[in-house]
Amino acid sequence: MAINEYQENEQAFYRVYVNVRSKKDPGLRVQKTLYKLKSKRQAEREEKRLIKEALEEINDIECRGLLWGAIVRKWEEYEKENTFSRLSDETVKDYLALLKKWSGRWMKIPANQIGIADAREVLRKMEDEGKSYKVMKTFRNVVHRIFLWGLEERFILGVNKTPMEGLNLTRKSEDKLPEILTREQIKSLLYEAKKQDHPWYSVWAFAILTGMRNGELYALKWSKVDFENEVVRVDESYNTKTRSTKSTKAGYWRNVPISSELKGLLIILKDKTGETDFVLPRSWQWDKGLQASILRSFCKEINIPSIKFHTLRACFATHLLADGVSIHKVMAAGGWRETKTMDIYSRLSGVDVRGATESLKVLPKNLNDNENVVELFSSKE
Repeated sequence: MAINEYQENEQAFYRVYVNVRSKKDPGLRVQKTLYKLKSKRQAEREEKRLIKEALEEINDIECRGLLWGAIVRKWEEYEKENTFSRLSDETVKDYLALLKKWSGRWMKIPANQIGIADAREVLRKMEDEGKSYKVMKTFRNVVHRIFLWGLEERFILGVNKTPMEGLNLTRKSEDKLPEILTREQIKSLLYEAKKQDHPWYSVWAFAILTGMRNGELYALKWSKVDFENEVVRVDESYNTKTRSTKSTKAGYWRNVPISSELKGLLIILKDKTGETDFVLPRSWQWDKGLQASILRSFCKEINIPSIKFHTLRACFATHLLADGVSIHKVMAAGGWRETKTMDIYSRLSGVDVRGATESLKVLPKNLNDNENVVELFSSKE
């Protein structure tokens, strides 16, 4: 609260400023200002009136229930203080950014007044702007999660369900073929990169030979390379957002076998980076998270399909499965927890249907055309 005197056109006036905050929700406040009051006594009377009005407005809002913005702030505080929370600080930050972008209009609306029509409107807008099913589903689940928490904590009164309850999303049925490189394309990538002495050659080669994720490659130290037992211990991953090292995405350590090719690459790297802690050479582009754009540009330059960095990991799994390596071993080496990802790679490699049609044996034998076909397909270079 403040009463200030000021001059305008050589005449003295008073200004009254009132700022009232809610005791239930510190983020909720009402501000009022009046100018050109001719006396201090008048200013004092107006100050009392404005305070009364502000308190009435605060009370009116509180009676209607906490605003959605207040619920979100309280949930954020709960997540920070709750040691039993399963959400990481990074996940909470991502969720808050998603809420700010898509439910920003709700922030000054009492949470109990947000209904399914409001939720449907936002989801429709997300769809119109081309947002993926995954992003829309995440937004729906986050709103549902926080609203449900608000109901349980009795911060939201007068309703008994969330605006997302009963609101289903339909995944588009199209089944896109994941991007992948054939073995010959992988060889071309690494051949051209080595030929040009490309600074990312060793990183790309290491990714394909180990299936390690980007953050795991960045964090890999020489202390984790066991030449004696021929394994690379993977137990850390670098997060570019938080600029910190944490456990792997799966949350557990694993061993990746050192193949003969990987061993040769490690010996070469030992001469280059052996005096540092880290196996792979660092660069400012990698530190800035530009690994995908660099790889895509190089692929276009050498005229092979342009892929993102994570596709190198998919190449690792797909071609091992195609070579007959068991799904269990591939999952163990690459740190996959769920088999649904392996199902995709099995489809890509063709291992899921290999040999399925061999028993048909329906073509006629002992005819000239047939003999020519047999001769054509039996000849190998």
